[in-house]
Parts: sequence; structure tokens; C-alpha cells
Amino acid sequence: MDVVTIKSIEGVLGVVESDTLQVVLGPGKVEKIGAEFAELTGIPLGTAEEPTAEELAKENKAERKAMQNHPVQRFLRRIANIFVPLLPGIIAAGLINGICNVINVSSKGALSGIWWYECIRTIGWALFEYLPIFVGMNAAKEFKGSPILGALAGAMCIANAGMPLLTKFNKTEVLLPFTGKVYNPAAGGLLAALIASIFFAWLEKQIRKIMPDILQTFFAPLFTVIIGALVTLLVLQPIGAGLTAGIFGGLDFIYTKLGAIGGYILTACLGTGFEKNKEIIKKAHENNAKYAFTSLHIPV
Repeated sequence: MDVVTIKSIEGVLGVVESDTLQVVLGPGKVEKIGAEFAELTGIPLGTAEEPTAEELAKENKAERKAMQNHPVQRFLRRIANIFVPLLPGIIAAGLINGICNVINVSSKGALSGIWWYECIRTIGWALFEYLPIFVGMNAAKEFKGSPILGALAGAMCIANAGMPLLTKFNKTEVLLPFTGKVYNPAAGGLLAALIASIFFAWLEKQIRKIMPDILQTFFAPLFTVIIGALVTLLVLQPIGAGLTAGIFGGLDFIYTKLGAIGGYILTACLGTGFEKNKEIIKKAHENNAKYAFTSLHIPV
């Protein structure tokens, strides 16, 4: 390794030689160069664990394969990369909530108020209460932004009485411009959190492109969250709320207006695909299946 040549590169402040070779860069340059390395290697910024050569090979192969697909497919794959890591928590919390629902109904709330039972219920509640934060963090990471800034975007979509926007000042609520209404952070659901965090990641990259290196460490994240929060509040969250309402309205129409046919369409099409589900139903029927198991997470 030619350390002398590395030290002579513009922007390099020094080189530390130990078990690894560390190149010391000036303020602002670290983020830019880190972003370039993340783009080249496929390793997101802020990743603590060092991937193996085999893992990198698999990721690079997957990325090259994705480049050959349709843009919509690539986007959907990115969305999957956001939610798949959350599945262990969703499964655990869903089972906790489902089992607790069954216990509450069957025992008529006999365990309510007992510390260990409420502790377990808190874990089930926490995941779904703060899921927008986790979605925002993963989304920003997937779209090459800072995960913690994506988490802040997700936090804008959590209904919490302590949120300053929901606080009353002199018994007067904080009203938004244009609508004249109080902010409803939960209206957009996960869609609003997803859209906002992707926007935060894009905005951060644009700001870093034009901001001087010496100012980036402090002001790039500051401007990202300030501008991003205002845009989220006035534009992105209402869009997420509209999309969420539209999706639920469409699904409700199919299920309630079309009756059994609508239910069959939803279950057959919103999963592994119509043909695959048709095959599963056929096999179940051939094996004398009489019942279908539904999620315990559905409240009673």
C-alpha cells in the first residue's frame, strides 16, 4: 500500500496505520465519500457489521439482476427490502397481541393490571405504535440516506399527545395553514411514513451536493429535517392520508359490496397470486379441509 501517495491526495488529512489502514478526511468529505462507497459496494452507510465476501457477492449479483428488470419491479424490490427485516418483530408482536386478545376474552380480563402480563402486552403494543419509525429508518437506508433522519420522518406520523403540534397554547390548538385544522399524524399511516422517509433520503443527497464540505456535518442534517418536516406536514402526509383512504375505500367496496365474490378476489389476489392460491385451495379441498385459520391479531 503506497501510504505516501494516499497522503498526497487532496482532502486527505492523514493516514493511521494499525491493524487496518484508516484514511482521515476533512469535515463534509467523509459523508460524500462514504455515500460513493455505499453506492459502489452496496453497503449502506452506518452499517456496523462487516459483510463477508460471499454476502457481498450475493448482494452485487442481486443488484446486477435488478438492473435488468423493469423500474416498477426494482421499486417493489426496494419496498420489500424495507419491510422484510421488520417481519420478526411484526410476527412476535402480532402473536403477543393475538394471544392477549384471546386471554382477555376467555378470562374476561382476569390478568389485566398484573405487572408481568402488562409488560408482555407493552411489547406487542410498542411495535405497532412506533412502526412508522422503523419503516422510516429502513426506507432511508434503502434509498441511500441517513437511517436516523428517516426515523425522524417516520416519527412525524406517530400520534402522541406529547407532540408539540398537538399541544394547546393558552387553550388554543395549533392549526395548519390551508386546511385550518389540527394535524392528524396517524391519518397517513405507514404510507405517509414511507413517502416522507424516501423524500428525506432524496433531500439529504441533494443538500450534500450543493453544500460546502466544511458545513455538511452540522447543516446538511439540520436543513434536511427542517425542510423535510415542513414538506411532510403540508404535502406528503396529506398525500399519504389520501392514498391510505383510497386503498381502504377500494378494498372495503370490493369486500362489502361484492360479498363472497369480493372476499374471494381479495384473498386470491392479495397474496401469493391468483393461480398459486387457486392451487392451494384445490389441494386443501382434496384433503378434506373444512376450515381456514385467520390471524389471532384480529381484535374480538
